[in-house]
Amino acid sequence: MAMNNRIDVVIAERIFDRTLISPKEAQADAEEVWQKQPGCFVFNKGYRAHRGAAGEFVFDGWVLPEYSASIEAAWLVVEELRRRGIRICSMCDLGAFWHCHFSDGKASWVAAQDTPALAICYAAMRAVGVNLA
Repeated sequence: MAMNNRIDVVIAERIFDRTLISPKEAQADAEEVWQKQPGCFVFNKGYRAHRGAAGEFVFDGWVLPEYSASIEAAWLVVEELRRRGIRICSMCDLGAFWHCHFSDGKASWVAAQDTPALAICYAAMRAVGVNLA
């Protein structure tokens, strides 16, 4: 699985309560679950999954956003964390990389990455206890 796809799946799992299951664990036929990447399925507990008109992965009208590639999708992460009481404190371009800082008033989580979307994703994952190397 490509790293950015892995980040998107982790964000979907840990921030938006989606679940990653392997084909062996899938208890639905091929029309209910669409294979996103070789060797894995993305599936939401209790939701029917299917292919969208353009071949994209959809479950009940919800398309798995590319959180790590799109600032619009990454901002959904910011909004969800805000709903949980975790605020974005700073987001800035430091030339060679972007810096993102989240805080809940007691703890802080930061990340520096090549793009604003990646910086948001890495800092958000740290805020929910995930640290991808």
